[in-house]
Amino acid sequence: MKITDDMLTEWRDVVGFEAFYEVSASGQIRNKRNNRIVSGTVYSKGYVVVCLSVGGNVERRLAHKIVAESWIGRRPDGMQIDHIDGNRRNNSKYNLRYVTAHQNILATVARGRQAAGTRNGQARLTSEQVEEIRATRAKGGRYWGGKATCGSLRRDIADHSESRGAQKSPSICPQDRPH
Repeated sequence: MKITDDMLTEWRDVVGFEAFYEVSASGQIRNKRNNRIVSGTVYSKGYVVVCLSVGGNVERRLAHKIVAESWIGRRPDGMQIDHIDGNRRNNSKYNLRYVTAHQNILATVARGRQAAGTRNGQARLTSEQVEEIRATRAKGGRYWGGKATCGSLRRDIADHSESRGAQKSPSICPQDRPH
């Protein structure tokens, strides 16, 4: 008997479809009835989606979620699945891990897949404004740049401070200052 790669591959049941499908550590999904590999489709965000059919009912599932659930375990509440190498088509169990949303964003920025700071098209503060705010707050003062609306600056600074674990700061807008 000739030994094939398929014989050496370990397969695990797909959670929720245990009697019908199984998944390999490399991320392949196959039908248990006929041993055929299920082909996936790459959708606009780059993730592989597969269609699992049982009794005429078809369910679309993200391949990386199937692999992670079968090989890593149930996803903890509040956690996301990260593709360690940044390649959303690489659904190997060795390329997936559970991370917080914050860790996932940091990894995405580190890989260069998302612009940070002023390179981000949604940035409302310039690098100079951020440095001025930090310097002013480090001295215990308040900042008023005058170029943005009070509401947007208040929101941006609060968001930025909270993401760094800082306490809420006093108001930065002139109309909120005591007279």
